Amino acid sequence: MPVINILLTNCGNCPEPYNARLPFCPNCGPMIRKREPNLRSTHFQTARQGKIIKSPRRFGLELEIIMPDANKETRLALYKLPASWGIGYDASIRGDGLGLEVKSPILARAAGEAITKRNCKLLRDAKATVNKSCGLHVHLEAKDFIGNWSKIKKVLAFYLAFNDIIMAMIPHYRRRNRYARNLKMAFPLEKVMDASNSEDLEALWYDEKDAEEREGEKSEYRHNSRYYGINFHGLFSTNSRATNTVEIRYHSPTLNTSKILHWIALHQTILDRAQSLTTNEIWTAASLIFFQDKLNAFMRLLVLEDSLANYVMQRIKLFNRLQFQATSAPIPSTCAA
Repeated sequence: MPVINILLTNCGNCPEPYNARLPFCPNCGPMIRKREPNLRSTHFQTARQGKIIKSPRRFGLELEIIMPDANKETRLALYKLPASWGIGYDASIRGDGLGLEVKSPILARAAGEAITKRNCKLLRDAKATVNKSCGLHVHLEAKDFIGNWSKIKKVLAFYLAFNDIIMAMIPHYRRRNRYARNLKMAFPLEKVMDASNSEDLEALWYDEKDAEEREGEKSEYRHNSRYYGINFHGLFSTNSRATNTVEIRYHSPTLNTSKILHWIALHQTILDRAQSLTTNEIWTAASLIFFQDKLNAFMRLLVLEDSLANYVMQRIKLFNRLQFQATSAPIPSTCAA
């Protein structure tokens, strides 16, 4: 008979070894073995466009979820996740069950879209849930921004100019979330637009004018500035583990793949197109008073196709039923904050 080699590991909580492929130690119950995503894996990347994800810009996901205690369905669901996907506890998650964070490897287009659908369904079928203590974080590859302060400036300025639109697309409680802080509360558009080099932008981002102090903050892997709703620390960081990504943290937690994929596609479009806008186009949009005019400018500058434009409209109407109207109206105060 052929010899089958099984890689064994130990959870550290009991002396019994177990199969390293299992996400749980079967000997001591709900202990989970932390597993980081394999960022070298290219298995879920393709050049072929997906139905929703059409940009070639690669992406990654962090899904914060609550799983039932270590029952059969939980064990089986986590076992069925691809080995390149990461799993770990998340102590910030509150609720009955296991607060977990599921992290993807680097994904792209149709293959990334397909595995996101498959894994979210797998977790839903295993009775995974979310609540307000959970989150959804999207990482967008931005290697084309590294060393190009002008591109970073334009994208940051775009998010500030259209902050009210982005805020209107998320639930009210996410607009005040301490782990996804509102960019506009910390970065005045005027100061961003006045930046004339990378040092100016870094001084703004880290709120530190001293170059030596700033270098120290840039060297941190998990700097406190990562808790903004749009996180640019990965572009400025000099840490060897820097992601070279822009992280989008605003969205409410969900395992609804349509919501997840449209949100990704929208921010891919922002990174793809905002970098080519002129400062005059951004200033003009920022100066618009009425919400509908601002929304029209958002759609026009991004050249949103119908499915994405409809998605944006649906989100805004869902979370601003009393404030948003189809006709021009002043920006709702709840959205402008």
